[in-house]
Amino acid sequence: MKIADNLIAGVSFSGGRENDFYLCLMEYFEASDRWVLSKLVYPNEPKSNDESSGLALNDLMLEHNIKQIVTDIPLNMPACFACELKCPGETVCIDQTVKFVRSELDKILLEDSKQINQHPKTYEKHRIFSLEVNVQNDIFAKTSTEHILSRSFKRRLKKGYLPYWNRPIDFWIWVNYYDQLLNLFNYSYDSFGLTPYISIMRINYFKKFLNNSVKFYESDLFIILLELARASIISKKQLMDLKDLEYGAEARLSIIKKIEEKLKVFIYEHDLVVLVNDPRAFSAFILSLAGINSVLNQTLDLPLYCNQKEINFLVPSFY
Repeated sequence: MKIADNLIAGVSFSGGRENDFYLCLMEYFEASDRWVLSKLVYPNEPKSNDESSGLALNDLMLEHNIKQIVTDIPLNMPACFACELKCPGETVCIDQTVKFVRSELDKILLEDSKQINQHPKTYEKHRIFSLEVNVQNDIFAKTSTEHILSRSFKRRLKKGYLPYWNRPIDFWIWVNYYDQLLNLFNYSYDSFGLTPYISIMRINYFKKFLNNSVKFYESDLFIILLELARASIISKKQLMDLKDLEYGAEARLSIIKKIEEKLKVFIYEHDLVVLVNDPRAFSAFILSLAGINSVLNQTLDLPLYCNQKEINFLVPSFY
């Protein structure tokens, strides 16, 4: 198999001023048709003395000639950032993409309202059934927008789409993953909900040091994990154990072992110990899988309204 780019870096950023990134470098070896974790950089691993994290990352890119980076930081701003449309306010934003997303959101709520008004007893019956907890339920049996809508998803839609807080990719993720993310990880995706502004500025700072030939992508740890589960590479139980303090390390180990087995990945023993014991190093490793799938052209096609050329958001498919 010919691979266009045999080096992919997954980079996860933390909030500290120093040693604030975790980097997982995956290298493809054609002779064995296998991806190898060739370098793992993390805070406890010493870097050059008195070297800033921006320069340290730059040196790594140049030293290994890395051309593609997948990170967990938003790479572009929402519609209202430095907006030149002179909108009278975010509630009546005239940006065309914002208007489209809001109209799609309203259609979902309107359809739900029709179902309640036309078939109230049937709706309530389905509502009661949906609230029953069954660990055997297939988490991918339906998308969030298929009826009936979960109460949490309806609340999310009623809160609305905020152009100073959300990007079009947010709506797409809500439609396809909202309930699964909330139920398994107690997590609701918002582009800037969990990302400090300083982190966004930091990634732009890094870019200033790097050659323009380096291509940046973004992805999300939990969405990648869900796609691994959808392809039956890992199990629902492993995902649930990830958030458990007692079983988290064991879950990371079992997930990594399954990835090694199913995706032709090799990890050295000393790196495996770090990935298992450090959740952020594990995150960088999972992000690198999205980069590998991008090179293999095994990513989901996002709709036009997501402005994919501008955002470069990766959702891998492991089928």
